Amino acid sequence: MTAQAPDQTGRDGGPAAQRALHRSRAAAEEQIVHQLPDPHLHQRFAVLELALDA
Repeated sequence: MTAQAPDQTGRDGGPAAQRALHRSRAAAEEQIVHQLPDPHLHQRFAVLELALDA
């Protein structure tokens, strides 16, 4: 058997995929923060994270 390199696209669900998900989520949050000034934004992100984790 030969060892295969990890899937660089993140489809394997491994650490690279988790980092990519974190970066994309952080980027989305950053865009929302700048577009929608909202005093309850932290609550909205908590709900969003729960929805994404489900």
